[in-house]
Amino acid sequence: MKSSLDAIDRGIGMVHQHRKLIPAHTVIENIILGHPRAGKVLDLRRAEEEIKELCKKYGFKIDLRAKVWQLSAGEKQMVEILKALYRGAKLLILDEPTSALTPPETKVLLASLKAMARDELAMIPFITHKLLMVLAISDRVTVLRRGKVVARLKTKGATKKSLAKKMIGREVLFRTKEVKAKRGREILQVKDLSALSDKGVLALKKVSFSIHEGEIFGIAGVSGNGQRELAEVLMGLRKAKQGKVIFRGKDITRSSILER
Repeated sequence: MKSSLDAIDRGIGMVHQHRKLIPAHTVIENIILGHPRAGKVLDLRRAEEEIKELCKKYGFKIDLRAKVWQLSAGEKQMVEILKALYRGAKLLILDEPTSALTPPETKVLLASLKAMARDELAMIPFITHKLLMVLAISDRVTVLRRGKVVARLKTKGATKKSLAKKMIGREVLFRTKEVKAKRGREILQVKDLSALSDKGVLALKKVSFSIHEGEIFGIAGVSGNGQRELAEVLMGLRKAKQGKVIFRGKDITRSSILER
């Protein structure tokens, strides 16, 4: 094979960790884009019926007329998979398929992958570092370390601990002793902070929290849920629509980057 097109023609599909979709186009437009049967005049009605059959068969629930930018991370993942299947993929390679998915989205994806495997529609090798996912869905595991294959084994004979050891090259401790840190004075306080995204949509809605000396403060969320906007407001790179940012007792909401 000399190109990715040769691979596609032979039934090999690839779903990348970072999406290869066009946000301004609809779901169905992204799926049929570049398809040999698309032609110069798109038959969207026929394509929609065929794609709906795939969705029904493998449990994908998605609005084919929605714009890609309106979709969640899990829905975008579905579009990528549907695009590969619609092109006739028999070998579906998934690179970190659950990296940006919520637990419910991951559960739906795994159920769909199992349905595909049972139907013999596609062999599904997937690349991941999430051991629980490997143990939950795979039949066989190949472990790579520093670019070399260090183990090939059946999943039935593997455990989270044994896989981690093969991946790292030594024993891995899954339990750590927690040490309680002494909470000091308040350093940063965020009060009812709201801000717009680049598209003018509300990305932060009345976010409030405080951070004290001696603690590690974590913010959890799937990519695209306001983390970037929050960081930019705190750094002074984005204006706050409302609310306050107080650092060591001083209101810096309207302060410049240099002043911060």
